[in-house]
Amino acid sequence: MKEKKFVVNEDTLIGELITNKPQAIELLFKAGLHCIGCSMSQMESIKQGCIVHGISKKEIKKLIEEINKIK
Repeated sequence: MKEKKFVVNEDTLIGELITNKPQAIELLFKAGLHCIGCSMSQMESIKQGCIVHGISKKEIKKLIEEINKIK
């Protein structure tokens, strides 16, 4: 049976991302999101975290594209 791919968008919770694609942690760190151990990561979306850390909409889109390239 084929496994369903976890697709990320700007509304994906950071905690959900980390659980489903732990390989994305490095990309989050490079983008300036060090939310991995933060309690807010369970309630905050990628977009919300990026906005709080001053990351532009263009950079958010690029980050999400890079995350979705991860197998």
